[in-house]
Amino acid sequence: MNHADLCSLGVKWLRRPASQVGPGCNIAASECTGSYNGEITDAIGFRSVGGELYSVVVEAKATRSDFLADAKKPHRSGAVVGMGMFRYYLAPAGLIQITELPTGWGLIEVSPRGALQLRCGHVLEKPQKELGWRRDYSKWKHTHNADRETALLVRLLARVGDVEALQLSLKVARNQVAKAQKIIAQQQVELRSSLVRYYELRQEYEKVTGNGLSHPVKRNIDPAKVAASIKEISPALVTPVCRPAADKGREP
Repeated sequence: MNHADLCSLGVKWLRRPASQVGPGCNIAASECTGSYNGEITDAIGFRSVGGELYSVVVEAKATRSDFLADAKKPHRSGAVVGMGMFRYYLAPAGLIQITELPTGWGLIEVSPRGALQLRCGHVLEKPQKELGWRRDYSKWKHTHNADRETALLVRLLARVGDVEALQLSLKVARNQVAKAQKIIAQQQVELRSSLVRYYELRQEYEKVTGNGLSHPVKRNIDPAKVAASIKEISPALVTPVCRPAADKGREP
C-alpha cells in the first residue's frame, strides 16, 4: 500500500461519523496546502456540527524512515505553528508504536486489506456526565494555524468554481424539494381518504350481496346505484353486483 492509498484512506476516515469511530468531518481533502508554501497535509478535515468546530490532520506514513523524518519538519518541531487542532498518524499495522507518538497525537492502523483501526485519539473519548455529557478533548488539542486553515478552505472553494452560482442552484433545489414534500403530504391525505371510502364501499357491497340472497334486487336495492358507488374505487367489484343477463337466475 503506497502513500497515495494511505492518503485516500485518511480522507475516508475523516468523513466517518462518530457511530463508525470517526471524527465526522463535513469537509475532507488530501494533499492540500494552506498557502503558496509551507505545510502540505496528507489529509485534512473540518467539522462544524452543533458546538463542535475543529480541524483534524492525518499524516500518512508508509515507511519507518518517513515517520522518523516527520519530527524534523518545522511545523512538527515547533518552529512554526502547524495545521490541525487534532492530529493523527495513519500507517500500516505495527509500523508505529503508541509509545513513539508525539504528545497529543492519535494513531490509525491499516490492515493489509485496508481496514482501519483507531488505536488512540480524541475520537475515542467518551461523553462525561460531569461535563454535561460532553467529551474532554483537552489532552489531544494542539495550537493550530487557523489563518492557514482558512486559506486552505478558500483554495478548496475556488476549485469548486462559482460558489454563488452553486449556492443559487442549491436554493432552487431546496425549494423544489419543499414543494415536492407538500405534494406528497397532500397525496398521502387523499390516499388515506380513498382507502377509507374504499372500505366503506366494501362493507356496503358485502351487505348487499350477503345473507344468502341470490340477487340484491330481492332486497329492493338499486344495483345500478350500488355499482356506480363501487365503480369509484374498483370497477372489478361491479361484475358481482350487476351480472349480465345470461347469468340471471343462477345462484351466486
